Amino acid sequence: MKKPTVKSTVIAILLGGALYGLCANAHIDIFPCELTRSDGPRIDTHSDVCSILGVNRKPRLNDQGKITDNQVLNAGGYAVSVFVFGLFPIGVGLFFGGAAAKEEEVAQTGASTDGDEPGA
Repeated sequence: MKKPTVKSTVIAILLGGALYGLCANAHIDIFPCELTRSDGPRIDTHSDVCSILGVNRKPRLNDQGKITDNQVLNAGGYAVSVFVFGLFPIGVGLFFGGAAAKEEEVAQTGASTDGDEPGA
């Protein structure tokens, strides 16, 4: 019972880390966020989709110290993040880790029963 759990955990951690590494270094705009932009005296804040790459960087400031570009995840962005970096890798890990453990279990039980048969 421990083998599928360990395999599933390893697969989930590797996949979650790989997905975060990919999203943190590419413009994959699937995370809902609040986007703030200003050009001149007008500041515009609206809901949009952002990439983790844009959310992780510091706000851009102009010469007067006013924010010209900022991205912050909202509740939907955090929900998508939990799914993409957590639930999806766990599901894939359980699927492939469980399948690998079943194959290994069948191989072990098949080898032990063949040796016990008198005609084999």
